[in-house]
Amino acid sequence: MVAKLISGGLQTQFYLLTLSGFDTHANQVQKNDLLTGTHAELLKTLSDAVWAF
Repeated sequence: MVAKLISGGLQTQFYLLTLSGFDTHANQVQKNDLLTGTHAELLKTLSDAVWAF
């Protein structure tokens, strides 16, 4: 959304974005696989968003 606003010519100098859900220990990782679970999925979402921007 922010990329669209910027490319559309909006002159806002500062944007604040949030991604909640990191304050969790339940299901943070799947047993025997540190690359899956809630935390890993949130980091993937963040990574994909930064890459797309």
